[in-house]
Amino acid sequence: MNLYNKQIGGKVSLEVIRDGKKFTKEVEVIERVEPDYRFFEMITQERNLVKKLGILALDLDKDTTRLLPFKPRKVEGVIVAALAVDVSLLGEHFMPGDVVYTLNGQPVKGLRSLKKLVKELEFGASAAFHLERGGMLMYLMMQVE
Repeated sequence: MNLYNKQIGGKVSLEVIRDGKKFTKEVEVIERVEPDYRFFEMITQERNLVKKLGILALDLDKDTTRLLPFKPRKVEGVIVAALAVDVSLLGEHFMPGDVVYTLNGQPVKGLRSLKKLVKELEFGASAAFHLERGGMLMYLMMQVE
């Protein structure tokens, strides 16, 4: 499908095949966002990867807080530094700069805490994240893979 002639904010129908089943999903056309490199020098895959979530994350601290365009509302949590895998724009997903405060109601005190909480989740389990994106609090719901 050629999206260049589609209006940003307009809708397109995509035919998707998942697990051998075909379905149609209407999605909004959005502008491609360039990768966010502000945290790249602070991360390594070995130390910062949270594989089940497909993200590289950093502890929320004074050094990482300075790189955010907003002042986080809490002092404990993790910052999503980068996406480790391509994410489907058909569902909700993390974005670089998201600050994660809780997972299923449990506080995320840092990267070690997040990894421990995620490790306890079984494949296909639902996960509810309370996070701050661009200075706005929100919930992100997903299934862990």
